Amino acid sequence: MALKSEGAPDAAKVLSILRGLSPEKEWQARVSEIESCLKAESPVSDFVDNLGLKGLCENQHPCCGETLTQRLNTTRTEGEGVCTL
Repeated sequence: MALKSEGAPDAAKVLSILRGLSPEKEWQARVSEIESCLKAESPVSDFVDNLGLKGLCENQHPCCGETLTQRLNTTRTEGEGVCTL
């Protein structure tokens, strides 16, 4: 399902689509968290931290802190930076 628009998508439409994806309580709770963060105009990094994914924005595995991808910008090192979990 794709949203086609010029500029930022309508938050109410996106939230409605997300709510319709699954009736599970956990999913609905996450959608409610997204809605609360949008209303509070919280930074994305705060929302990610609340989900327990701290470090993800810095390309780090949330549990172990290892780099998620081999390449950061244009630098690639062989044998380093790959999360093994």
